[in-house]
Amino acid sequence: MSQIPNFNLWEFDPIILTKSKIIDKALFHYDGWYGNQAFCELFPDLYAKEVHKNFSVAELLGGADSGLTWRWNWSTSLDVNEEQQALNLQGLLADFSLHPTNQDQWRWLSESNGVFSVKSCYFSLLETRQAEYVEENVLEAIKRLWKTDVPSKIKVFGWRLLLNKLSTRAALNHRGILTNSHDLPCVFCFKQLDDSAHLFFSCSFSKKVWSIVLNWLGKTLPLGAEGWYHFTLFGDLFNVKDKGCVCYLVWLATSWNIWKLRNLVIFKGVIPDASSVVDAIKLSSWVWFTNRYGRKSCYPFSSRCLDHLSCIQNS
Repeated sequence: MSQIPNFNLWEFDPIILTKSKIIDKALFHYDGWYGNQAFCELFPDLYAKEVHKNFSVAELLGGADSGLTWRWNWSTSLDVNEEQQALNLQGLLADFSLHPTNQDQWRWLSESNGVFSVKSCYFSLLETRQAEYVEENVLEAIKRLWKTDVPSKIKVFGWRLLLNKLSTRAALNHRGILTNSHDLPCVFCFKQLDDSAHLFFSCSFSKKVWSIVLNWLGKTLPLGAEGWYHFTLFGDLFNVKDKGCVCYLVWLATSWNIWKLRNLVIFKGVIPDASSVVDAIKLSSWVWFTNRYGRKSCYPFSSRCLDHLSCIQNS
């Protein structure tokens, strides 16, 4: 097994993009202008008794560069615990200073000049990454995937599928986004959980689509194959010299159109139809194939639909 970086963007904290200490518009209690949390969450008791909850930082702190003038306005007297909280808050901001002659601006803390760059963001992610072990078979499948001549977004889709990183209902449930059990079944069969293994390879609807596609190609695959194994077996069906470039094209077209249809069912209420999605698969694969070979490909769409393998092997 090998390691690859696992960038969990769901946990990447964007607070690294913060405002500089010259704030005259940011709201003291609500905006995360100092640290990762708003002060209304860090000091809820003080917030509850503050009369001017919508004061900006400058309005509440006042003062100049030499020091701060706190302008608290409590609705009732503070108890001992709340007084200690107020002291803690003042201590937290002891080194803070306002610059009344400057305007608010955003500052990227990963760069000394405060300007955002993709490079600094990349290195910030590297520092927070977690190594994830991936099977050698999966890595080999991914290497073959990147050599396939399809649009970049399709490669990224296939990469996420092979790593089981697509936003299926099961994945969203695992992240705490979908919590209602009624929202989790497959939208095609409503019998199993909507995860990648079921959606693309085990669902009765998807099996039917793969069956029609394989019949179109005049080929068969072992029952029960899924994920990287299904991907590898499918590529081995093609006897072409430039194998890495075209042999996985139909596999990606099939997976991509199943995914697209799944999303159309969820968000548009489309009724799934196997023959329609197969027509879309044939069109997608033909478009991607002709984009690769251009004028060298003398096969029209109708010929490709009739004999896909011959079109590839003779190109």
